Amino acid sequence: NASINKKRQESLGITQFRWETSSDERVRSSHAKLDGKVFDWDDLPVVDGVKTSPGRPINCRCLAIPVIKID
Repeated sequence: NASINKKRQESLGITQFRWETSSDERVRSSHAKLDGKVFDWDDLPVVDGVKTSPGRPINCRCLAIPVIKID
């Protein structure tokens, strides 16, 4: 799902996302630190030593909320 979400957002011209966790006790601490922060799809954050997006690795329940800029 993470890959599909990324492709879908990029195909719509969305270049940034806000990292959102599930906000419960099962959220990885490394992901909790990213909650609410905005990232570019072209410049993913390094999480546990790997560039990654919300929904990765397996069993991650984080979401990439699209950031839509209105001019």
